[in-house]
Amino acid sequence: MRSRRAGGSAARVDVPAENQFTAAPFRIGTDPNARGANTAEYALFFGLGLDGVFADHPDTAVAARAGR
Repeated sequence: MRSRRAGGSAARVDVPAENQFTAAPFRIGTDPNARGANTAEYALFFGLGLDGVFADHPDTAVAARAGR
């Protein structure tokens, strides 16, 4: 990531909770309004080196960042 090499940080803009807005591998069930596997999605982004995210459900992002 160019930003990190330059001493900055990187953040993803949004990780919505509902399946209809969630990447296919993180959807749970077929209900488009059901909540997806957002903790796993956040964990993926943190594992890729993102420093932070903007979250519809901050508790989920904090849990993923803490490895829970």
